[in-house]
Amino acid sequence: MKILSRGKSASDYGFTLIELLLALTLLVFFLGGAFAFNLFGLRTFAAGEMQTDVHQVLRRTAERITNELRYATHIELHSQVATVPDGYLIIDSSSLANHSNNLSFSFVFPPGENQVMEFTIKAENISTAARIQTRVYEISSSVFLNNNPAVVKHNCNGALGPCTVVGYLLPPTL
Repeated sequence: MKILSRGKSASDYGFTLIELLLALTLLVFFLGGAFAFNLFGLRTFAAGEMQTDVHQVLRRTAERITNELRYATHIELHSQVATVPDGYLIIDSSSLANHSNNLSFSFVFPPGENQVMEFTIKAENISTAARIQTRVYEISSSVFLNNNPAVVKHNCNGALGPCTVVGYLLPPTL
């Protein structure tokens, strides 16, 4: 055995088994924490992205409703699509459907108003990447009706529920 200058042998300079196991245990805990933190970040990002998508669908739907009704010449509020007269364009949850969001509408004219219509859109989102979770998002808006349309307000708050369908006519294009 060769003796070094301090009086220790060459085999005394390595790691012991206990030191190696302790280092590996600390490494596993560190990597596990890093993985958990990364997974948390990915889930948070996915939830934020889903929420942004739902808000974008709501904004686009509100903009479409506003653009379509602004120049209407005749508007009828209904609680069912079946009661809308033939030839009318229709806005309801099935005509503005989205594959991942369950949209519902509510339309109302404020008391004494025929030129401003208020509406509310609710989106119920059920799908997330990691688990099934239901979240409800809502947007309310109003539209000024430029053509002073003839408005028919059916009794939607009766047995059939709120006004969820709008039938409307647009002026003829030249």
